[in-house]
Amino acid sequence: GLTIFKVKTGEVIYDNAIGQIVSIKVDGKELLNRSPIANIGFNISLFRAPFDNDRNYWEWRKYLFETEYMKLISSKPITETDNAYIIKNKYVLSTINVKKLLTAEITYTIFGDGNIDVKVVCQKSKPILHCPRFGLLFEMNREFDNVRYFGLGDRESLCDFKEHALLGTYEDKVKNLH
Repeated sequence: GLTIFKVKTGEVIYDNAIGQIVSIKVDGKELLNRSPIANIGFNISLFRAPFDNDRNYWEWRKYLFETEYMKLISSKPITETDNAYIIKNKYVLSTINVKKLLTAEITYTIFGDGNIDVKVVCQKSKPILHCPRFGLLFEMNREFDNVRYFGLGDRESLCDFKEHALLGTYEDKVKNLH
């Protein structure tokens, strides 16, 4: 079933069966993309598109990171505090070749003002020598085109090409990041 959390600016809908936030509405406007390429909600991802420097990482082909999927394996009852709802779930990240790459405990804290805090704690199950990336995916509707992020630089940077990149907060348009 679904659990609907009413917040100051709108509502957050959580799907208990899959352990995911499936809708976030602010002032009547849906923030989440309801038909994303990946699963809806917050999803752990190890995959990124490979490039020339990656040609010797046979591990990518062995694990088939591009087929990753996250599955809910356990969920604690939703708790309520004075100003927030807390959801604690445990997931497993797998691919079609490896049934358990890692386990993750994700805690969603939904505050009354509409802010959502997402805390992720992972434990790897398989020794991965070179992880292409580690990230948390959250796909928003296309109408949102401004991005603000904390990371290494406002240009492309790689593990062996990052000396030019300064750690900081950057802003841009989505179209400029592709």
